[in-house]
Amino acid sequence: MKVAVSTNLTREFIPEWNGNKELSEVEQIKIYYKAPSISIKEDLSPMKFDLIPSKDKYDEKGNPLMEQKMTYVLDRTKIINKLVTGIVGLSIEADGKEVQIKTASQLLSAGVELDELVSEIFAHLQSVLNSKVVDEKN
Repeated sequence: MKVAVSTNLTREFIPEWNGNKELSEVEQIKIYYKAPSISIKEDLSPMKFDLIPSKDKYDEKGNPLMEQKMTYVLDRTKIINKLVTGIVGLSIEADGKEVQIKTASQLLSAGVELDELVSEIFAHLQSVLNSKVVDEKN
């Protein structure tokens, strides 16, 4: 039996930040990002393994047994830079001039006023990296 999975290689995310979803479609900020491959996922969500003493398991001498603990090491900047392919509808005022933010690099170089937006984009991308079922409609 042949199994085919259909997915879009480029996806769109419309953030809620600053009332963005309530704006008309033409005025909305839109974030475009690439669908992560397995190798991109491995690169962006590396697993770290540590041995830690057990809190409730001991050997015959009363020494705590060692247990393996797995954690993910996430880098917000790396994830956004690797996955975001374009930004539409976002501009900032810098030194009295309007500046269009069109790339991940420009977004991450902007002022901390956009940190909440960056966090929302990161949370969305993180959920995409961790999902097993793809829902491409926000």
